[in-house]
Amino acid sequence: MTTTTSVDKELKISENLKNNPFVEQLHQHFIHGQLETPSFPDIALKIRRAIQQDCELADLVKIINMDPVISAKLIQVVNSPFYMLMQPITNCANAINRLGRKTTRDLVITFSMKNLIKSEKPVIKKLIQQTWFQSIKVSSISYTLAKQLKKVDSDEALLAGLLHNIGTL
Repeated sequence: MTTTTSVDKELKISENLKNNPFVEQLHQHFIHGQLETPSFPDIALKIRRAIQQDCELADLVKIINMDPVISAKLIQVVNSPFYMLMQPITNCANAINRLGRKTTRDLVITFSMKNLIKSEKPVIKKLIQQTWFQSIKVSSISYTLAKQLKKVDSDEALLAGLLHNIGTL
């Protein structure tokens, strides 16, 4: 059982992390009001909401085209060997149509998350990269298992695997 020591009225650090330099630096940033937590990108939230409301393809395209980088990445993914297309797709509408709504949502969230968690410090960068690779492995395994077992939606399993350890970041 892990005990916690109150370091500040609003922040508690478990005993086994108390002497960790990273945790101490994080705590100092917290105390001095220098801790900035990025908010989840607006486009990912809009896409998720639009898909939940079963909006039209044209509306999805408008939302995604607000972020040219994400739009380009979707087109890049759909043109990858995984989809084995006869002719390359060159626009966002066709990419979304080919990928499907759920996959499009999952990819937009993935791209947004990847952009969200960046750092200039080598130690933090390495930790983020390790966590990211672990998330990709877990999401791949989750997707494959869901496809085999057919009891869980494979796209939801993929997204759950991708997000399973987001709290560590």
